[in-house]
Amino acid sequence: MSRRLLALTLAAVVALVAAGCGSSNDSTSSSPSASAPADTGTTAAQQPATAQPRPKPKVNVPKGSPPKKLVVKDLIKGTGPAAKPGDPITVN
Repeated sequence: MSRRLLALTLAAVVALVAAGCGSSNDSTSSSPSASAPADTGTTAAQQPATAQPRPKPKVNVPKGSPPKKLVVKDLIKGTGPAAKPGDPITVN
């Protein structure tokens, strides 16, 4: 009985090791495309040829308790058409 249990355990370990050794095509692997910047929603045709990276926006955090009402402020205004209700959007 103990040899059968040992053989089953060994077979399970070998199966787990074999499953972990396969190649992976998922995007979480360390590939050059994994470190590429996120899609900003604009195509290369919409951007000027000499586009410079935008500086990071500066956000002043006020002291004290948070406001009771949500404050919405565009830090960088977009140039595309405004989204209408029901349109799919992507935000970062």
